[in-house]
Amino acid sequence: MRELYEIKEKYRKLLHALYSGVDFEPRIHYSLIVEDKLGRISYGGEFIGARRKIFVSDVDGVLNREGTPSLFETYLRNHSNKMVRENCESLCEIGRKIGKATRKGNMFEIEKSVKELEDVIKSCKVSLKEHLLSSLTAAKKLKLAKNLIESFYEIKGVNYKIILNSGSPQECLEFLARIKSLPVDLVFGSRWYFKDEKFYGILPNLASNKVEIMRRALAEDLDLFKDSVFITDDLEADRDVSLAVGMVVKFGSRSSEEFSIPLKIECREMRKVVNAIRKWEISNIHYFIRDPRVELKILEKIKNLRNSLKNLEKETFLKNLEEFTELALFGYQKDSIRRKVLRIKSCKEREKIKNLMDKILIEIGNYEPLVKALEYAEIKEFERELRQIVKKMENLGAIEWKEILSM
Repeated sequence: MRELYEIKEKYRKLLHALYSGVDFEPRIHYSLIVEDKLGRISYGGEFIGARRKIFVSDVDGVLNREGTPSLFETYLRNHSNKMVRENCESLCEIGRKIGKATRKGNMFEIEKSVKELEDVIKSCKVSLKEHLLSSLTAAKKLKLAKNLIESFYEIKGVNYKIILNSGSPQECLEFLARIKSLPVDLVFGSRWYFKDEKFYGILPNLASNKVEIMRRALAEDLDLFKDSVFITDDLEADRDVSLAVGMVVKFGSRSSEEFSIPLKIECREMRKVVNAIRKWEISNIHYFIRDPRVELKILEKIKNLRNSLKNLEKETFLKNLEEFTELALFGYQKDSIRRKVLRIKSCKEREKIKNLMDKILIEIGNYEPLVKALEYAEIKEFERELRQIVKKMENLGAIEWKEILSM
């Protein structure tokens, strides 16, 4: 048992030492595992013991395209009630006052401004039907940030629950997630109450308490706070949750008070948010599900692919590529690669063959870190130690890697 534990630990340290320094985008999410201090699996995909972290995102200033109206502004400007539209600017100003009071943590000012908002909405005699119709319209008309939907799907693919949080009405958020097909698990907005189909009052709900939102979403897994991510356009308004989570993403160009946060990333594009999360995950890698014996074979196949590219050996390259895809069952046999393979087979011009081979390796490198790792001087030491690990496993007999992982 001691020998098996030592094998696992040596492999973990070996992978971390190499891959944490490799600049690549880890797309084979389910091949990575991260454990907490108690040994419980907190990341990796669909297997027993996997736990889901939290990605909490503000809506206004994050989801809407920079320079376009926020969700609440879109709701007011397109309201089916004429009086709300006429009072749009004053209502927006009240919304900004609520935001300012939230930034200062001034509950008295928050309650005072919410009451002011209630009074104006009441004076407009807003009906439940008008509210629901306007919430739907706002969801349809909101201009989303570039690459938002695809980015959210990728974040969800890294085993996060995605939560949207806003001071906008709850119905606006629910319609937004449904209409825009956002892969969202939970939404928290302010509660707008109606009595006899007429507007009655507003309860901020959890819109101004994001730490509590995360507590409810994580349920009994509160130790995952430090594995979770929060994205906001206003750090000052979200000081408490920013200090509670593992990584904070400051989004957009809004200036705010600076204070010490363990890990803060500044982004103005959603794609960069995804990349920041991927790199953070890689920096926490403990080990691969992939068997060290398979890892060694994949390394050998990639070296063969590179050598056959260098020597322009078309048939050898295609043979190694086929063997490689049989070992690495992570979706490398994509249509784009298949098309390049067919072109290589029919091509007779050496320069074109070389370009196609090179493109295939570049494409595989987006998924397989070993392709990029071969560019590093440390790869020789990595291979030497990997062979030692494999030899120790062979000396122990036909042991399954999953048995070692379960220790």
